[in-house]
Amino acid sequence: MKSIVQNALKQGAESNAYKLRFLKLIYLRDNLENHKILLENYDKIFNIISKKKPNELIKSNTTFFWKNLQRFYHSSINEKKKVDSTGDFLFRSFFDSFFNNIPNNFEIILSGKFSGKFVFPNLGIKYISNSERLTLKKESNHIISMRDDMKEDKIDIKKIGHQNRLFKTQITKHGFCELIFAKDISLFEEEYSERISTETSNDIFLSKLISKSLELIEVAMPHLYSQMISFIRYYIPMDAPNQLTHNSMSVKYLSGVIFISSAYNDFRLAEALVHEYHHNELYLLQETESLFKHNDELYYSPFREDPRPLNGLFHAVYVFSGVAEFIKNIEDNVIKLSDFKDSLIHRRKEVIRQVRFGLLQIPYNELTILGKEIYDEANSIANLYEIEFGTLTKDNMPSKLKSHMEEWISTNPDLKKVLVIPE
Repeated sequence: MKSIVQNALKQGAESNAYKLRFLKLIYLRDNLENHKILLENYDKIFNIISKKKPNELIKSNTTFFWKNLQRFYHSSINEKKKVDSTGDFLFRSFFDSFFNNIPNNFEIILSGKFSGKFVFPNLGIKYISNSERLTLKKESNHIISMRDDMKEDKIDIKKIGHQNRLFKTQITKHGFCELIFAKDISLFEEEYSERISTETSNDIFLSKLISKSLELIEVAMPHLYSQMISFIRYYIPMDAPNQLTHNSMSVKYLSGVIFISSAYNDFRLAEALVHEYHHNELYLLQETESLFKHNDELYYSPFREDPRPLNGLFHAVYVFSGVAEFIKNIEDNVIKLSDFKDSLIHRRKEVIRQVRFGLLQIPYNELTILGKEIYDEANSIANLYEIEFGTLTKDNMPSKLKSHMEEWISTNPDLKKVLVIPE
């Protein structure tokens, strides 16, 4: 059972990540001297947040707040022209995330010039204003006023009207997680926001499919299921050309969020959820823990068409070794899929062959002590299943994997020297 990453998180890496985030928030003030409104907003929110312990902050549904904090922090150092927009997005997500901690009559000034769509996932509100100045005010525990140059609206979060209601669906029976239909740049970076789907006609089908997939995970690996439902807060739908083409992803610093497209069955989606959860936990660990030395090299990855940096290859080997474990537990514990056992074994063998080939590409001496422990755990999983499938060699390499390697070599001839082929 995969445990190194979870143990590291429990032994302090997770709390250290939140402390580091808090330190970044403290540091930001020094970079706001020339931004009057941002500085005023900063002082208001810091007065509230500073009274809470770092470990308490994460319990306030602050996923998008922390992501926007990282964006703001990055722009304040590296892209100062984006400070006004990323700061505005940070304060939007603060109002949304910490609404219950904000006193009545609290006001914050935002701007619609960066994005006229104001999206508040936690409150379940959307609002349109292109005004350069929008004042948000908490009037009571359930009344919010929004005032710009043209109008003032009051929204009751207990009975939000259709015009201002953010479309989201709760995934029932599995903790508190939601499927959210929103693609605004105040929540997501532009480079991937266009891949997000806002087609709401599919919401019931997708939410039920996610629920069924989580049920599969619960039966197959109860411990993993408990970790997932306590950590994953939001599912974001992605576009896909058809149900046979499945897309999923996770984003660094956006802890507790999985981007997912529909799939043709609950097992296929369950595998993707396990895959993305492992990305999530590894991203969180990497906020404070180094897994390898500085390395700019590119490597062959049996999971991708393009050359990959060490971080991308390491992530793939880690998450797919977890996927292999999940498939094995499906084989052993899920009776309703017993008729598909041969297909499951075939899929697990395919994954293990890729994991082994991926492990061969990773330069072990470039890893830190913790990186080596995670590598060794993935290697142990591969070793275990190779007792059943045999060791991967150049002679028994599956034709699909061999074709993938040959195509990669023809596309990247200059990188052939870094490719490690099994003996």
